[in-house]
Amino acid sequence: MADLRSRGDLTGLRAVSRTYTDLVWDRDDRPLDLGAPARMEALRALTDFYGPEVVEALYEALGDRDANVRRAAVSGLLEVDSPAAATALIWAVVDWPEDHHSSLRAEAARGLTTMDVSGLPETFAARLVDSGRSAVSAGDRQMLEALLAVDARGHAAREVLVDYLIARFEVQSGPEVGILESLLEWLAVDSVEALLRCMEEGRNRVAAARVLGSSHDSRALDPLVELLADPDPDARATAALSLGQLKHAGAVEPLMHATRDEQYHVRDAAMAALDAMGAAAVTVGLAAMVQPTLPGGPPADNGTTRQPQQALPWAERMLGRMLGSSSRD
Repeated sequence: MADLRSRGDLTGLRAVSRTYTDLVWDRDDRPLDLGAPARMEALRALTDFYGPEVVEALYEALGDRDANVRRAAVSGLLEVDSPAAATALIWAVVDWPEDHHSSLRAEAARGLTTMDVSGLPETFAARLVDSGRSAVSAGDRQMLEALLAVDARGHAAREVLVDYLIARFEVQSGPEVGILESLLEWLAVDSVEALLRCMEEGRNRVAAARVLGSSHDSRALDPLVELLADPDPDARATAALSLGQLKHAGAVEPLMHATRDEQYHVRDAAMAALDAMGAAAVTVGLAAMVQPTLPGGPPADNGTTRQPQQALPWAERMLGRMLGSSSRD
Protein backbone atom coordinates (compact mmCIF):
# COMPACT_ATOMS: atom_id res chain seq x y z
CA MET A 1 0.00 0.00 0.00
CA ALA A 2 2.85 2.36 0.88
CA ASP A 3 4.35 1.70 -2.54
CA LEU A 4 1.08 2.58 -4.31
CA ARG A 5 0.85 5.78 -2.28
CA SER A 6 4.44 6.81 -2.90
CA ARG A 7 4.04 6.27 -6.63
CA GLY A 8 0.74 8.15 -6.70
CA ASP A 9 -0.90 5.14 -8.26
CA LEU A 10 -4.54 6.21 -7.99
CA THR A 11 -5.69 3.36 -10.19
CA GLY A 12 -4.06 0.81 -7.93
CA LEU A 13 -5.33 2.42 -4.73
CA ARG A 14 -8.81 2.59 -6.17
CA ALA A 15 -8.67 -1.08 -7.17
CA VAL A 16 -7.74 -2.04 -3.60
CA SER A 17 -10.48 0.14 -2.07
CA ARG A 18 -13.05 -1.34 -4.41
CA THR A 19 -12.27 -5.03 -4.68
CA TYR A 20 -9.76 -6.25 -2.11
CA THR A 21 -11.36 -8.90 0.11
CA ASP A 22 -10.08 -11.71 2.30
CA LEU A 23 -13.00 -13.72 3.58
CA VAL A 24 -12.64 -16.29 6.36
CA TRP A 25 -15.26 -17.99 8.52
CA ASP A 26 -15.27 -17.98 12.29
CA ARG A 27 -16.13 -20.96 14.51
CA ASP A 28 -19.85 -20.06 14.21
CA ASP A 29 -19.51 -20.23 10.42
CA ARG A 30 -19.94 -16.48 10.04
CA PRO A 31 -17.91 -14.68 7.34
CA LEU A 32 -15.18 -12.24 8.42
CA ASP A 33 -13.70 -9.85 5.88
CA LEU A 34 -10.02 -9.50 6.72
CA GLY A 35 -9.62 -7.30 3.66
CA ALA A 36 -11.54 -4.38 5.23
CA PRO A 37 -8.45 -2.83 6.90
CA ALA A 38 -6.65 -2.81 3.54
CA ARG A 39 -9.62 -1.09 1.87
CA MET A 40 -9.67 1.49 4.67
CA GLU A 41 -5.94 2.14 4.27
CA ALA A 42 -6.40 2.59 0.52
CA LEU A 43 -9.15 5.14 1.13
CA ARG A 44 -6.97 7.08 3.57
CA ALA A 45 -4.16 7.07 1.01
CA LEU A 46 -6.49 8.37 -1.70
CA THR A 47 -7.26 11.49 0.36
CA ASP A 48 -3.64 12.58 -0.14
CA PHE A 49 -4.56 13.27 -3.76
CA TYR A 50 -7.15 15.32 -5.63
CA GLY A 51 -9.33 14.70 -8.63
CA PRO A 52 -12.68 13.22 -9.63
CA GLU A 53 -11.38 9.67 -9.39
CA VAL A 54 -10.62 10.20 -5.68
CA VAL A 55 -14.16 11.42 -4.96
CA GLU A 56 -15.61 8.58 -7.05
CA ALA A 57 -13.66 5.98 -5.08
CA LEU A 58 -14.74 7.47 -1.76
CA TYR A 59 -18.36 7.67 -2.93
CA GLU A 60 -18.33 4.04 -4.05
CA ALA A 61 -16.97 3.04 -0.64
CA LEU A 62 -20.04 4.58 1.03
CA GLY A 63 -21.80 1.39 -0.10
CA ASP A 64 -19.14 -0.98 1.25
CA ARG A 65 -20.46 -3.93 3.24
CA ASP A 66 -18.14 -3.09 6.17
CA ALA A 67 -19.27 -0.26 8.47
CA ASN A 68 -15.69 0.81 9.25
CA VAL A 69 -14.92 1.17 5.55
CA ARG A 70 -18.06 3.29 5.09
CA ARG A 71 -16.96 5.47 8.02
CA ALA A 72 -13.51 5.89 6.44
CA ALA A 73 -15.21 6.97 3.21
CA VAL A 74 -17.24 9.63 5.03
CA SER A 75 -14.11 10.90 6.80
CA GLY A 76 -12.24 10.99 3.49
CA LEU A 77 -14.93 13.03 1.74
CA LEU A 78 -14.99 15.50 4.64
CA GLU A 79 -11.22 15.83 4.39
CA VAL A 80 -11.35 16.45 0.64
CA ASP A 81 -13.88 19.27 1.32
CA SER A 82 -14.74 20.05 -2.30
CA PRO A 83 -18.05 20.65 -4.09
CA ALA A 84 -17.90 17.14 -5.57
CA ALA A 85 -17.19 15.63 -2.14
CA ALA A 86 -20.07 17.58 -0.60
CA THR A 87 -22.39 16.37 -3.35
CA ALA A 88 -21.32 12.76 -2.73
CA LEU A 89 -22.06 13.14 0.99
CA ILE A 90 -25.44 14.70 0.27
CA TRP A 91 -26.35 11.73 -1.92
CA ALA A 92 -25.41 9.43 0.96
CA VAL A 93 -27.42 11.39 3.52
CA VAL A 94 -30.49 11.49 1.28
CA ASP A 95 -30.29 7.95 -0.08
CA TRP A 96 -29.49 6.14 3.15
CA PRO A 97 -32.76 5.41 4.97
CA GLU A 98 -32.96 7.16 8.34
CA ASP A 99 -33.16 3.84 10.18
CA HIS A 100 -30.14 2.44 8.27
CA HIS A 101 -26.55 3.54 8.92
CA SER A 102 -28.17 6.04 11.29
CA SER A 103 -25.06 7.00 13.25
CA LEU A 104 -22.95 7.31 10.09
CA ARG A 105 -25.72 9.26 8.39
CA ALA A 106 -25.75 11.69 11.33
CA GLU A 107 -21.96 11.98 11.16
CA ALA A 108 -22.11 12.81 7.45
CA ALA A 109 -24.90 15.33 8.05
CA ARG A 110 -22.92 17.09 10.79
CA GLY A 111 -19.85 17.13 8.59
CA LEU A 112 -21.72 18.80 5.75
CA THR A 113 -22.38 21.85 7.93
CA THR A 114 -18.61 22.32 8.39
CA MET A 115 -17.65 22.13 4.71
CA ASP A 116 -16.53 25.31 2.99
CA VAL A 117 -18.73 24.81 -0.06
CA SER A 118 -21.37 27.24 -1.35
CA GLY A 119 -24.87 26.34 -2.52
CA LEU A 120 -25.32 23.24 -0.36
CA PRO A 121 -29.01 23.96 0.47
CA GLU A 122 -29.86 23.94 -3.24
CA THR A 123 -27.76 20.80 -3.81
CA PHE A 124 -29.49 19.03 -0.94
CA ALA A 125 -32.95 20.10 -2.15
CA ALA A 126 -32.14 18.99 -5.70
CA ARG A 127 -31.18 15.53 -4.48
CA LEU A 128 -34.40 15.29 -2.47
CA VAL A 129 -36.45 16.17 -5.54
CA ASP A 130 -34.59 13.68 -7.76
CA SER A 131 -34.44 10.87 -5.20
CA GLY A 132 -37.78 9.30 -6.15
CA ARG A 133 -39.13 9.73 -2.64
CA SER A 134 -42.82 10.42 -2.09
CA ALA A 135 -42.37 12.70 0.94
CA VAL A 136 -39.91 14.86 2.85
CA SER A 137 -39.01 13.56 6.31
CA ALA A 138 -38.46 15.49 9.51
CA GLY A 139 -34.77 14.56 9.28
CA ASP A 140 -34.58 16.04 5.77
CA ARG A 141 -36.05 19.32 7.01
CA GLN A 142 -33.64 19.41 9.95
CA MET A 143 -30.70 18.84 7.61
CA LEU A 144 -31.83 21.56 5.24
CA GLU A 145 -32.40 23.96 8.14
CA ALA A 146 -28.89 23.21 9.44
CA LEU A 147 -27.36 23.93 6.02
CA LEU A 148 -29.30 27.19 5.74
CA ALA A 149 -28.23 28.21 9.25
CA VAL A 150 -24.50 28.02 8.41
CA ASP A 151 -24.75 29.35 4.86
CA ALA A 152 -22.53 32.39 4.37
CA ARG A 153 -25.24 34.13 2.36
CA GLY A 154 -27.41 34.51 5.46
CA HIS A 155 -31.14 35.02 4.86
CA ALA A 156 -30.46 35.45 1.13
CA ALA A 157 -29.76 31.70 1.03
CA ARG A 158 -33.45 31.05 1.79
CA GLU A 159 -34.55 33.37 -1.00
CA VAL A 160 -32.19 31.67 -3.46
CA LEU A 161 -33.48 28.26 -2.38
CA VAL A 162 -37.10 29.33 -2.87
CA ASP A 163 -36.32 30.72 -6.33
CA TYR A 164 -34.60 27.45 -7.23
CA LEU A 165 -37.55 25.33 -6.07
CA ILE A 166 -40.04 27.47 -7.97
CA ALA A 167 -37.89 27.25 -11.11
CA ARG A 168 -38.01 23.45 -10.77
CA PHE A 169 -41.81 23.69 -10.53
CA GLU A 170 -41.94 25.00 -14.06
CA VAL A 171 -40.21 21.99 -15.59
CA GLN A 172 -41.17 19.19 -13.21
CA SER A 173 -44.00 16.68 -13.28
CA GLY A 174 -44.92 13.48 -11.48
CA PRO A 175 -44.04 12.64 -7.87
CA GLU A 176 -41.25 15.24 -7.81
CA VAL A 177 -43.89 17.96 -7.64
CA GLY A 178 -45.04 16.64 -4.27
CA ILE A 179 -41.50 17.03 -2.85
CA LEU A 180 -41.28 20.56 -4.25
CA GLU A 181 -44.61 21.48 -2.70
CA SER A 182 -43.59 20.03 0.66
CA LEU A 183 -40.37 22.03 0.69
CA LEU A 184 -42.10 25.25 -0.30
CA GLU A 185 -44.82 24.70 2.29
CA TRP A 186 -42.10 24.24 4.91
CA LEU A 187 -40.47 27.46 3.66
CA ALA A 188 -43.87 29.19 3.46
CA VAL A 189 -42.79 32.38 5.22
CA ASP A 190 -40.00 32.83 2.70
CA SER A 191 -41.86 31.54 -0.35
CA VAL A 192 -45.12 33.53 -0.30
CA GLU A 193 -43.86 36.56 -2.21
CA ALA A 194 -42.19 34.42 -4.89
CA LEU A 195 -45.35 32.31 -5.27
CA LEU A 196 -47.48 35.44 -5.54
CA ARG A 197 -45.22 36.63 -8.35
CA CYS A 198 -45.84 33.31 -10.12
CA MET A 199 -49.58 33.89 -9.82
CA GLU A 200 -49.30 37.48 -11.05
CA GLU A 201 -47.07 36.60 -13.99
CA GLY A 202 -49.08 33.50 -14.94
CA ARG A 203 -46.15 31.14 -14.31
CA ASN A 204 -47.20 27.73 -13.04
CA ARG A 205 -50.16 29.23 -11.24
CA VAL A 206 -51.85 25.96 -10.31
CA ALA A 207 -48.78 24.58 -8.54
CA ALA A 208 -48.20 27.92 -6.82
CA ALA A 209 -51.84 28.00 -5.73
CA ARG A 210 -51.56 24.58 -4.10
CA VAL A 211 -48.71 25.81 -1.91
CA LEU A 212 -50.19 29.23 -1.12
CA GLY A 213 -53.15 27.70 0.67
CA SER A 214 -50.91 26.22 3.34
CA SER A 215 -49.16 29.56 3.91
CA HIS A 216 -52.23 31.01 5.71
CA ASP A 217 -51.09 34.39 4.39
CA SER A 218 -53.92 36.83 3.68
CA ARG A 219 -52.07 38.19 0.64
CA ALA A 220 -52.93 34.94 -1.14
CA LEU A 221 -56.69 35.60 -0.91
CA ASP A 222 -57.18 37.78 -4.00
CA PRO A 223 -55.00 35.72 -6.40
CA LEU A 224 -56.74 32.51 -5.32
CA VAL A 225 -60.20 34.05 -5.68
CA GLU A 226 -59.20 35.26 -9.15
CA LEU A 227 -58.12 31.71 -10.03
CA LEU A 228 -61.65 30.52 -9.17
CA ALA A 229 -62.72 32.14 -12.44
CA ASP A 230 -60.03 30.45 -14.55
CA PRO A 231 -61.26 28.67 -17.72
CA ASP A 232 -59.46 25.49 -16.59
CA PRO A 233 -61.69 23.52 -14.18
CA ASP A 234 -58.64 21.89 -12.55
CA ALA A 235 -57.28 25.33 -11.76
CA ARG A 236 -60.63 26.33 -10.25
CA ALA A 237 -60.73 23.19 -8.11
CA THR A 238 -57.18 23.81 -6.88
CA ALA A 239 -58.05 27.41 -6.03
CA ALA A 240 -61.08 26.26 -4.07
CA LEU A 241 -59.15 23.74 -1.99
CA SER A 242 -56.37 26.25 -1.29
CA LEU A 243 -58.91 28.85 -0.17
CA GLY A 244 -60.24 26.26 2.26
CA GLN A 245 -56.72 25.86 3.68
CA LEU A 246 -56.28 29.62 3.83
CA LYS A 247 -59.30 29.89 6.18
CA HIS A 248 -59.87 33.57 5.40
CA ALA A 249 -63.39 34.94 5.92
CA GLY A 250 -63.15 36.71 2.56
CA ALA A 251 -63.01 33.35 0.81
CA VAL A 252 -66.44 32.19 2.00
CA GLU A 253 -68.64 34.04 -0.48
CA PRO A 254 -66.53 33.20 -3.57
CA LEU A 255 -66.46 29.56 -2.48
CA MET A 256 -70.22 29.50 -2.03
CA HIS A 257 -70.66 30.72 -5.58
CA ALA A 258 -68.19 28.06 -6.71
CA THR A 259 -70.56 25.41 -5.32
CA ARG A 260 -72.69 26.17 -8.40
CA ASP A 261 -69.80 25.64 -10.85
CA GLU A 262 -70.67 23.74 -14.03
CA GLN A 263 -68.04 21.10 -13.27
CA TYR A 264 -68.82 18.55 -10.56
CA HIS A 265 -65.26 18.26 -9.21
CA VAL A 266 -65.05 22.04 -8.83
CA ARG A 267 -68.34 22.08 -6.91
CA ASP A 268 -67.09 19.22 -4.77
CA ALA A 269 -63.79 21.02 -4.07
CA ALA A 270 -65.64 24.20 -3.08
CA MET A 271 -67.91 22.29 -0.69
CA ALA A 272 -64.92 20.48 0.83
CA ALA A 273 -63.17 23.83 1.29
CA LEU A 274 -66.18 25.34 3.04
CA ASP A 275 -66.44 22.28 5.27
CA ALA A 276 -62.77 22.76 6.19
CA MET A 277 -63.35 26.39 7.11
CA GLY A 278 -65.79 25.47 9.85
CA ALA A 279 -67.81 27.99 11.86
CA ALA A 280 -66.96 31.08 9.81
CA ALA A 281 -68.28 29.47 6.64
CA VAL A 282 -71.42 28.24 8.41
CA THR A 283 -72.23 31.74 9.68
CA VAL A 284 -71.83 33.42 6.30
CA GLY A 285 -73.51 30.54 4.48
CA LEU A 286 -76.63 30.55 6.60
CA ALA A 287 -76.81 34.34 6.39
CA ALA A 288 -76.95 33.97 2.61
CA MET A 289 -80.06 31.83 2.97
CA VAL A 290 -81.90 34.24 5.27
CA GLN A 291 -82.95 37.30 3.25
CA PRO A 292 -85.53 39.97 4.24
CA THR A 293 -88.92 39.01 2.86
CA LEU A 294 -91.28 41.29 4.78
CA PRO A 295 -92.85 44.36 3.13
CA GLY A 296 -90.61 47.33 3.51
CA GLY A 297 -87.46 45.26 3.42
CA PRO A 298 -84.32 46.57 1.72
CA PRO A 299 -85.13 47.48 -1.90
CA ALA A 300 -83.33 45.91 -4.80
CA ASP A 301 -81.47 48.03 -7.33
CA ASN A 302 -84.63 48.44 -9.43
CA GLY A 303 -86.64 49.83 -6.47
CA THR A 304 -88.70 46.71 -5.86
CA THR A 305 -88.69 44.72 -2.67
CA ARG A 306 -85.79 42.25 -2.59
CA GLN A 307 -86.90 38.64 -2.91
CA PRO A 308 -85.29 35.70 -1.13
CA GLN A 309 -82.24 34.31 -2.95
CA GLN A 310 -82.17 30.72 -4.04
CA ALA A 311 -80.25 28.72 -1.46
CA LEU A 312 -76.68 28.01 -2.45
CA PRO A 313 -75.97 24.26 -2.56
CA TRP A 314 -73.46 24.14 0.29
CA ALA A 315 -75.52 26.39 2.58
CA GLU A 316 -78.62 24.29 1.90
CA ARG A 317 -76.72 21.11 2.64
CA MET A 318 -75.26 22.55 5.85
CA LEU A 319 -78.68 23.65 7.06
CA GLY A 320 -79.99 20.14 6.34
CA ARG A 321 -77.23 18.68 8.43
CA MET A 322 -77.97 21.01 11.32
CA LEU A 323 -81.69 20.32 11.22
CA GLY A 324 -81.07 16.60 10.96
CA SER A 325 -78.81 16.75 14.00
CA SER A 326 -81.42 18.69 15.96
CA SER A 327 -84.17 16.21 15.13
CA ARG A 328 -82.03 13.31 16.33
CA ASP A 329 -81.36 15.11 19.58
